[in-house]
Amino acid sequence: MAEDRLIYRAEQFDVNWHYLCVQLYDVRKYVRDRISTNVHPAEACSPTKPIFHDLGENVTLQLPSHSRVAHVLWDIKNIDHIAITQPGGIMHRLDPSYRGKLSAMGDGSLKIFNVTTKDQHVYRAELFTKQWSHLCHQQFDVKVKTFLVDQTKAALLTYVTLDPDWRTIFEGDKISFTCNVVSSTAWKQESFYWYKDDQLLQIYQQTFQIKSAKMKYSGNYQCETSTSVRSDPLWLNVRNDWVILQVPSYIYEGDKLLLNCRGWDSLFSKQVAIYKNDHIIGNTGYYMDATRSGKYKCEKTRIWTVYTSKETYILVNELFSVPILQQKQQLVAEGEEMTLTCDTTLASRKRNTKLLFRFYRNEQRLQEFSADSEYSISSAKHEHSGNYFCEVRALLSAVTKKSDIVNIQIQDLFTSPEIKVPSSIEEGSTATLRCDTRRNPLRRGTELQFSFYRNGEKVKEFSSSNEYRIMPVQWQHSGNYTCGVQTPLGTVMKMSKASYISITGAVDKPKLTLLPSEAAVGDYTTLQCASSKGSPPIHYLFYHNKTLLGKITTHQKEIAELNLTIESMTMGGPYYCASYNDIHDQHQVSEEANLLVIEPVADITLTTDKEGEDFVLEESLTLSCSVRHGTSISIFWKHNETLVEQTSALYQLQDNGTVLYIQSLQYHHSGTYQCEATNKLSVNRTFCVLSEIQNVNILELSAVDYSIQLSLLGILLLVIILAIVVTLMYRKKIVGVCRKKQPSTGLNTFQNNEDKNTATIPEIVYENVPLRENRDEDCTYITVKATKAPSVYPPTAIKENVTVMYSVAKCSMETSETKTDQKTSETSDSNCIYHTITADNINYHHQ
Repeated sequence: MAEDRLIYRAEQFDVNWHYLCVQLYDVRKYVRDRISTNVHPAEACSPTKPIFHDLGENVTLQLPSHSRVAHVLWDIKNIDHIAITQPGGIMHRLDPSYRGKLSAMGDGSLKIFNVTTKDQHVYRAELFTKQWSHLCHQQFDVKVKTFLVDQTKAALLTYVTLDPDWRTIFEGDKISFTCNVVSSTAWKQESFYWYKDDQLLQIYQQTFQIKSAKMKYSGNYQCETSTSVRSDPLWLNVRNDWVILQVPSYIYEGDKLLLNCRGWDSLFSKQVAIYKNDHIIGNTGYYMDATRSGKYKCEKTRIWTVYTSKETYILVNELFSVPILQQKQQLVAEGEEMTLTCDTTLASRKRNTKLLFRFYRNEQRLQEFSADSEYSISSAKHEHSGNYFCEVRALLSAVTKKSDIVNIQIQDLFTSPEIKVPSSIEEGSTATLRCDTRRNPLRRGTELQFSFYRNGEKVKEFSSSNEYRIMPVQWQHSGNYTCGVQTPLGTVMKMSKASYISITGAVDKPKLTLLPSEAAVGDYTTLQCASSKGSPPIHYLFYHNKTLLGKITTHQKEIAELNLTIESMTMGGPYYCASYNDIHDQHQVSEEANLLVIEPVADITLTTDKEGEDFVLEESLTLSCSVRHGTSISIFWKHNETLVEQTSALYQLQDNGTVLYIQSLQYHHSGTYQCEATNKLSVNRTFCVLSEIQNVNILELSAVDYSIQLSLLGILLLVIILAIVVTLMYRKKIVGVCRKKQPSTGLNTFQNNEDKNTATIPEIVYENVPLRENRDEDCTYITVKATKAPSVYPPTAIKENVTVMYSVAKCSMETSETKTDQKTSETSDSNCIYHTITADNINYHHQ
């Protein structure tokens, strides 16, 4: 009949109700009055894939690998279209009832979250190329491990446990059944329903007991409540054998395997041999993982006979499913929150097991194990893109599982901005700059703000306008311009690359700067020339006294520099520069800048007007200081390392300080003398040179010199006396003896004075003056000149205004009467008259 034209499915299970496979039959079409049992076999990518999952688990419909796949059309039972996926995790949902239920994987595969009985379907995936050419189809038969129940019931979970927990027992054994309820909320006590081999039992308690098992009690037991789904079947095997191998009803990863090889009676020995897949494995008591599944049996000896149990297939169940990394948001753009979940499902019997979660990006650990199965990034950035996976570990066991790698790319909220500027702008014109960017097509309503910068400094604050206007354009507007784009809260901001704006026009008058403007011979100075206006390249010329020194061309707005080494004093004086560019070749000339050049002092010499280092007391001394090199020189004198003051009364500074004159040497003038020449370039730079040291020693006449002088003076006096005597004798012969009266002062004063404290030692010069005509007298003049000489110790002061004494002897011709009178006179010794005259009246007495 027409209503029978459906797709039929046959599922196969083993004796323990373990799922084996599924077979589809499509009877929707007639071919020559016969039912077609194939659905386009030539177009199938691969045979139908059976998928068998627990209630509440996540199911992935994994597509076969195909490089040309561009579009995948998903439907249920070849009729209801639910979604279209594309490689890269893109999905277009078609059925609103599946909102939040489906997710696309990176290769276009489909993921179904939290499967229920409603999701038990045959899913068909049609694979197409980019041009929508059909490639093949793939079918997935999704089966949830539960039986159909009234859909009005809430999805409470139940499962059956045994006590003792052996799924194989002997006849006559006692065993209890319990219906366990798993609920995330408070559960109210309800009625229970028990089933054996899908047949309702007249038992309504949560627990019931079989006191003496019989073989007919073997079968699958299930339970449910009025608000739950029916539990998975639990197989009970009642045997009547010599030996049985007792296995727990359910074994999970991480559980310790406990097997009991039990004999019928007490005559069996305690020694046991256990085999797995016909290989002896010894005693029991090791922890299970997925590789421990297999066929087990045991052997026991009774008296002399060895008995072997029936083989029992032990399936190690998953403690929890392989985790699946999920991205809550299908598309995450910059600045948006991204949340990843690590989804796994615990076995219903192990729902109280504590699980720990850890997340990775590009093999780098993002966090340590924690009970939180989510990882969030509050504001995603491009650097958060990468390959993610998560890891799950049971708290009290070593069971650890990792998810598949999921590539997550953070989408651009908007593209990197590009600044649009004119290539060249004339001075005085108007320029408009624009900041261009493109919003993400899925985020077209995103509000953006724009700002502009010149040489890194903000010239326009953030606003909704993407334009910046310069009016009028000035030379200072040249530079590197960038623009920035951000969201109103600044969670995402991007900057453009820099674009240079050149303001074209002729150069203006340049400015020349000398660094430094004062220099010494041997130094160097830098000439800096810059025009504030003008488009590059700009050409600069440097001059000194109209002599071209060099030419420099700058290709950016920068200062032209010329370095000079000061080789001589002639390099001082005025400098200037000129500039021009290719827009206008007329030279603009700067103001002159003067360079002050000095020659550092050098080659200093100190000389004296007397040779040697020993000088006589009260003599004069002249010291001269000469410098061969240097300009603007200052001379300073040092006596015994102490600076000689300009106003000192002990010295006289002459010829601008180059001469130090001492009129009368005294003992305090002795010591070392040195002259210093300096000239200054700036406050912090002074040149200085010191002469060699001149020693000055002050000497007086020694005792030997004094005795020699006295001896010479004595000889001189004797010669004078002898001359006088000879003269008197000569006159006596002629006119008689002329006797003289001893004057109060005269020669005897010097001859008889032997006091060592005598202040002066006279030097006597005498001469005879011929007798005047018609006169009866013969006069002899004796001239005494006094000169200063060193005094004997202790030194005494010398009176400066020394009076020079002259003595004149005057004699007359004597008669015999006269002589007689003189002899008788006691008051007159002779006819000689002595006159003492001073230097002031010498001319008068000489007449």
